[in-house]
Amino acid sequence: MLGGAGVGVTLAVNGLLNADQNENYTGAPITPGDSPTLGDRLLVSDSGFVALELGATWVDANDYVDVTSAVGPLPNGATLVGTYFTDDPLAAVDVVPTLVMVLEGVPENQLGPVDLESAHEGFISGGLAGLNQMGTAATVSEPAPVTTANGLNGLVTELSLEMEGIAIRAYEYTFVRSERVVYVQVMAYTSTFDDVAAALATDSLRIDK
Repeated sequence: MLGGAGVGVTLAVNGLLNADQNENYTGAPITPGDSPTLGDRLLVSDSGFVALELGATWVDANDYVDVTSAVGPLPNGATLVGTYFTDDPLAAVDVVPTLVMVLEGVPENQLGPVDLESAHEGFISGGLAGLNQMGTAATVSEPAPVTTANGLNGLVTELSLEMEGIAIRAYEYTFVRSERVVYVQVMAYTSTFDDVAAALATDSLRIDK
């Protein structure tokens, strides 16, 4: 149950023609010989421009659910980096493990660095549109600034909803670097939030230009 994760996501186009973002970014360039430093395994996107680390118990959600159908079609320029449960959902007793989904993209016709606020607004509006199609309403927080351990500046919005009697809390993160956008969704199937999973996914995130 992905709950409309990523459905209808839109990429921002024609961001501000300003200096590059994240002037305090300290992430090392992504190379084939990289090793994880915060997590147990390293995940590198097909493009080679995005990397993050996974926990020891994280499992590929594609082995348990039809992720492609649940997410729906992605906009041009967007790809799914990975979708993981933080533990084996078949072994879960009371609560479905947290779901972490990461997307990256380069908006079509992008001119200059992507505008973070526009990219985040498109991410949230697309996700809400997907939930509306499913007849599900969500309580949405105002976007809040967030800075990762690597110095990536982003925005995060909290969504709270109920689906099939299950309380769901999702944190939706948007990060940009130059013309590339990365979206991180951390969805906990409880009334509390999985801070550990969110910290690992975001603090280990690196984006190459």
